[in-house]
Amino acid sequence: TSRKVAAPTIAATEWNGPVQMLKNVVRDRGNWIGFRVRERSGADALGATIILEVGSRTIQRDVLPGQSYLAASDPRVHVGLGAPEGVRRVRVRWVDGEVEAFGDFDAGAYHEVVRGRGARR
Repeated sequence: TSRKVAAPTIAATEWNGPVQMLKNVVRDRGNWIGFRVRERSGADALGATIILEVGSRTIQRDVLPGQSYLAASDPRVHVGLGAPEGVRRVRVRWVDGEVEAFGDFDAGAYHEVVRGRGARR
């Protein structure tokens, strides 16, 4: 089933403690969109910046998942959109400064953008 609000469930534990399940329960806050940003090799494009044009707004996010001992964060970029049902234009500024543009994307899903598959700018 599809849903308008991404509500991840998280498992957390302490040293020698029980596992706790934390579920994100919120009222409908609008649409969302997510991106997995990858290099040609298939590796996550750590340090790249994704720029979304949503209506009259420009939203910018860095691809920087956090990591620590025996843990890592989701490398995907997640953005709340509110009312818009998609993103008309996505640009990626790769770590070397090259910028590439990608087309329209629908809200409510994760999408993959891969270096070399968009239009260079």
